[in-house]
Amino acid sequence: MSEDPPVPLTLEGYLLFFGVLLVLIVVLFWWLQKHEKRARDSFFAQFDPSELRMSPHKVGLVFKVVRADGDIVIVQPVWDGKAAILNGKEARLTAVQVMPFDASRFFA
Repeated sequence: MSEDPPVPLTLEGYLLFFGVLLVLIVVLFWWLQKHEKRARDSFFAQFDPSELRMSPHKVGLVFKVVRADGDIVIVQPVWDGKAAILNGKEARLTAVQVMPFDASRFFA
């Protein structure tokens, strides 16, 4: 039984392999970004934007207003910048510590 000699790879073979690999990685990251945006949009569609507040100090932290009493706002965190927060603890904050939810700034 004769053994076939290994086929030497050429520069074109390497370029083709890494080119296809690069295209696959770019398509994967594009799909993940679209999937993340769809998941975030469908999550925030369940809330009235007037009920939501943002933290000016931590980017991406979004609160839902539970109750507002003058200068004191009782809020519950619902989004931490990457995913939904389930059963977040209520917090008592002043109106200065939170700002109104700005969808154009948040979804940019």
